[in-house]
Amino acid sequence: MKIRKTICSLLLVCLTFLGIFAGRVNVYADQKQALSATVTLLKQEKDCVVQVEAKNTGADFTGKVRLVFSGTDNSSGCAFEQCLTLPQNGKKQYTMTIPYADVSQTRGNGIVAFVDEKGKVVASEAFASIFGKEKRGIGVGVLSDHYDALGWMSMSGQTYYLHGKDQNVYLTQVDADTLQTQLDELYFLVIDSYDVSSLGKENIKAIEKWVKNGGWLLIGTGERVKDTLGGFDSSFTQVSYGNISKPGEENDAQKDMQLRKVYMGFEGMNFTKMSVATLQCSDANAYASDVYPGWVRTCGDGALGVCAISFGEKQLQKASSDLCYGIYDQVAEYSVSYSQYVNDEEWGWNGKNTFGVVDHANTALDFSWLKILIVIYVIVVGPVLYLLLRKMKKRDWYWLGVPVLGILFIGVVFIGGRNLKLHEARVYSVTAQPADGKDTAGITTYYNAYHSGVKPWKVRLNDNYTYGGTGLSESYSMASSGRAYADRYHYVAEYDNGLSLGVKPQSNFENAYLFAAGTAKGCGSIDTSDLVLTQQKQGGSITNNTSYDFPYLVCVSDDTVMVFSDVKAKETITIDGKSKKPLLSQQISYFDDVYNVLSEDNMNGNTYSYKHKDMAAALYLGLCQIRRQNDVSGAVVVEGVTGDYGKTIKSRCSEISFGCLYTIAGQEVSNASN
Repeated sequence: MKIRKTICSLLLVCLTFLGIFAGRVNVYADQKQALSATVTLLKQEKDCVVQVEAKNTGADFTGKVRLVFSGTDNSSGCAFEQCLTLPQNGKKQYTMTIPYADVSQTRGNGIVAFVDEKGKVVASEAFASIFGKEKRGIGVGVLSDHYDALGWMSMSGQTYYLHGKDQNVYLTQVDADTLQTQLDELYFLVIDSYDVSSLGKENIKAIEKWVKNGGWLLIGTGERVKDTLGGFDSSFTQVSYGNISKPGEENDAQKDMQLRKVYMGFEGMNFTKMSVATLQCSDANAYASDVYPGWVRTCGDGALGVCAISFGEKQLQKASSDLCYGIYDQVAEYSVSYSQYVNDEEWGWNGKNTFGVVDHANTALDFSWLKILIVIYVIVVGPVLYLLLRKMKKRDWYWLGVPVLGILFIGVVFIGGRNLKLHEARVYSVTAQPADGKDTAGITTYYNAYHSGVKPWKVRLNDNYTYGGTGLSESYSMASSGRAYADRYHYVAEYDNGLSLGVKPQSNFENAYLFAAGTAKGCGSIDTSDLVLTQQKQGGSITNNTSYDFPYLVCVSDDTVMVFSDVKAKETITIDGKSKKPLLSQQISYFDDVYNVLSEDNMNGNTYSYKHKDMAAALYLGLCQIRRQNDVSGAVVVEGVTGDYGKTIKSRCSEISFGCLYTIAGQEVSNASN
């Protein structure tokens, strides 16, 4: 009888738990069906403004709406959260500004989730790319009377690697009416079998300007070489043409492929069956392409490739996507803009290394002594302890001595670890702000933050910051399956009566790179006069009309970098070095070379040295931000760096701040050359 009662009691308890669990499942299912949201891109300029529309057809909801942008590889860096109360049958709309880097690395795909007050995800659903199907990727504009014949240039089945990731290539047909509005959306422009002169002077000048500002132009010629080249000024293309071999005739392209083993992507094709133009290039710095018959040359910040055949040739319909990839790469890699792009991968690598210099004096988080302690422990607890006890004729004590020493060493590590523990976040901030004399200015701040403990943490930023996210475009593996998860993220940006940034740590002493943008009071101005900075000539003056002393001031043009030290507030210096000799003056081929000039490896060089390594590193971080947010081709960036720039974080933390104040000046002397 007692056994029956016991069994019945156990069954009753189990049924009760099952009922509670089933009830929770039903509530969750109901909630999941009741809560929904749509995410729409309102505008995309330097960053993305998205609209979230949340609906609730079930019970009242109070919690957060979380956006996690996640790509097909199930990786994501940041969750964007907004506190929200939705009554039954309620609907609310709100907007969020999200850094483009956080969206672009996942191509705009993501998860929207509803998180209750206990932090549990009660409903979630995936949403398609906010950019649409063909609005992001590598845009290739096509000017051609035979657009369909160039379909192979979409590289079907293969992606093009740019900005640190593989991206789809999509073709867009353009014409005289749409050209100027579409150019800014394109990476490449292909002109083939088209009368360029029919575009008109304004459109032709727009193409030339687009290339000089960093665009990549491909021109196919063949039998219509006069149409495709003739519309441009010869000083722009610097390519002229001679005879045109007809199909069936011998030509230099076929001979080169056979003798010099070039144009490998054209294997299986025969140039003698094509119309091939004879091309000459007057630019001494141009190169004969080894990918296609023709020339490639740098043009301003961009590049121009001219092919001796038409890209619409019938034989090219069977061309592999590798050939198309090579043609694109051949032109892009000869441009200045290809290296000037601070893509996600390069920015992450350079940013981390530079922040490592900014906090180079940080010894509080040095764990190397623990490694030494472990080595000592292994030596002491093994042979040393044994030899000592044997000499004392107390070898039987060995098994007692080992745990005693273990406890002793654990105590030392514990005490040492408590001394290393950060009781508040330690933050290094680098803020870039234009010094243009206006009362208010847009600011961008990058953070490197440390915190101990494995629990999520956030810091509250000053009210002048409006949006933020990940600082160095890092991505984290989410899962090995094809699913995406609303609770798998690393960084978090919380928009709720202000902006908070933080991380969901994966280990103790988490190191976080964060980003925030907003507005601030004006800082004065950096004024220039008759400024010119090229390899051929340097001249003009710079006046620091801010209230800050600059331990370092840098001037960077397309081909030259110059650094001055100790530029005081209200001080005027001349670029020619008569008023103050520069710390260094060096020619550069690409903007990325500035990192090598200002990096840690060169700071101890024989010809120059930096007293403040952290400020020199902050100087480079500021330049990267300026470059990412502004078109500086053909201009001179003048930037000064200062320490103790002011707190950017409202909540409790230990912050070390740097300010990078800058102006973007044109080459102000008429005979300045790029």
